[in-house]
Amino acid sequence: MLKLYLSTINKYKDKKKLNELVCVASDYRLSKYSCLKNEEDKLQSIIATHIIDIYLKTIGLKEKNMVYADEKYGKPYFENYEHIHFNISHSKNIVAVAFSDKQVGVDIQVVKNIDEKVFK
Repeated sequence: MLKLYLSTINKYKDKKKLNELVCVASDYRLSKYSCLKNEEDKLQSIIATHIIDIYLKTIGLKEKNMVYADEKYGKPYFENYEHIHFNISHSKNIVAVAFSDKQVGVDIQVVKNIDEKVFK
């Protein structure tokens, strides 16, 4: 099983909506969110949290009730549901979260044109 969720940050720039998302996030995700200084990073973080909650609701769970732990290199996992694997990636205005019943990774990048003169 593999599920991939994508979202742009544009539709979440409303302060009221953002505050609603912050209010329903787990302590673990809030601690990640509150450590960020850049507003775009904070927005990406809380949207990722919201996406996690959306997925978990499809299987009868809530993000706020999840117990997180970090693997050796910092990748989070659900300590109370180790069979649910997930990974988060974000780039500019896009957030991606992949879910699987096996280890999973996701990486998104904004493709930009490069100046060929740089290579000469």
